Amino acid sequence: MTTHLMTAIRTRWQTRAGLLAAFAATLGLAATLASCTRPSAAEGPPSETMADAMAARPGPQPAPPAAKGQPSAVAVPITAPAPVQAIATVNGRTLSYSAWLNLMKRSHGLSAFQQILAVELARQAAEAKGIILTESQLETAFRQEIADVVGPETKDPAESERLLRAILTRRGVCMDEFRLSAYRNTYLRRIAEPIIEAGISEDALKIEFDRLYGPKVQVRHIQLSDSGSVSKVMEAMEAGQDFGDLARKYSQSLDSAPDGGLLAPFSQLDPSVPPELREVAFGLEIGKVSGPVRADGWTQILKLEKRLPAEPVEYDKVAADVRRSLKDQLVRQKTQELLRNMLQSASIQVYDEELGKQFQSLRQAKP
Repeated sequence: MTTHLMTAIRTRWQTRAGLLAAFAATLGLAATLASCTRPSAAEGPPSETMADAMAARPGPQPAPPAAKGQPSAVAVPITAPAPVQAIATVNGRTLSYSAWLNLMKRSHGLSAFQQILAVELARQAAEAKGIILTESQLETAFRQEIADVVGPETKDPAESERLLRAILTRRGVCMDEFRLSAYRNTYLRRIAEPIIEAGISEDALKIEFDRLYGPKVQVRHIQLSDSGSVSKVMEAMEAGQDFGDLARKYSQSLDSAPDGGLLAPFSQLDPSVPPELREVAFGLEIGKVSGPVRADGWTQILKLEKRLPAEPVEYDKVAADVRRSLKDQLVRQKTQELLRNMLQSASIQVYDEELGKQFQSLRQAKP
C-alpha cells in the first residue's frame, strides 16, 4: 500500500480470522509462502480489509536488495548430507536423501530460510537496544499468540494447540512457522511500542473511533490489473453472470477472491481503503455495481452488499479501547517497517549454493 496507515490497517489483528490473515501477511514480508492458502468461504465470514486484499498480489513479494557496505547481520551455514545416504527404501530400492533435500530446498527452502533469518535480524536489533528476552518470555509470547487466535474461552493448552494446528493446516502453515512468527513479532514489538506510544495523535484517535463505531458499508470487489480483464468482466456482468462467481474466477486478490470478493465492512474514513474506493462505495445503492475504479495500481469493480448504521456509543466511554486498537495497528505497521529496514541494511552471506542462488535472485528482483 502507499500509505503507512494503510499498511497499519493491513496488519491489524481484530478477529480470529483476521489474526491468521495478519500472520500470513507478516510471513509474506519475511518469507515467500507460495504454498499457503486461505480457507474457502464456507469456513466463515470474511475478515480481510480492502488493504489486505489489494496487498495480496499474485506471486512472491521479494525482499529489498541489501545496502552495500553495511555490517554483517547473519550467516547460516547449511551442510548437505552425503549423496549416498538414503532417506528410505521402497520395495528394496533406495530413495536418495540428497534428492529429497534438493527438492525441499528448491520448493520450500527459501521461505524457511527467510523466516529463520527474520527472527535473527529482529533478535539482533532488539539486543542492540538492550532488549534481551529469555526463553521463558518467548514461550509466554508464543502461548499468547495461540490464545489470540483460538480465543480466550479455550483454557487447556493442549486443546489450544490442537485447534491452532487445525487452523494452520488449512492454510498450509506448520506450527514451527507460527512459533517463529511469534518470536519475531515479540522482538519487533518490544522495539516498536515505545516509538508508537509517544506519537499517537488525537486526530488519529478520532479516525480510529469512526472506523470502529461509525457508519459502514460492506462491498464485494473484483481486483484486476489489465484492461483486457476489465472488459471481459464487465461484459460478463452485462450478460447477467453473478458478481461473486466472477470475483472467484477473475479477481487477482488472493485474499478475497475465494470469498467471492467479499470484504469486511469499512467506514467512510477508514484509512485502509483508498479514498477513491470509499467515495464510490458510499455512493452506491445496495445491490448496484460500480464502473471500473483505478486505485493504487489496480482497477477495482465494486458491488455494495449492505450498509451498517453507526453504533450508539460515546467516545469517552470507549476511548481506552480506541487507543488500544490504534496502538496495535501502528505497532504492527512499525514492526513491518523495522523488518524491511533490517533486510535492507543487513549483509547476508548464504553458504548453501542452492539457497544462495535463490536468495540472491530474490534480493535483486524488483519489489
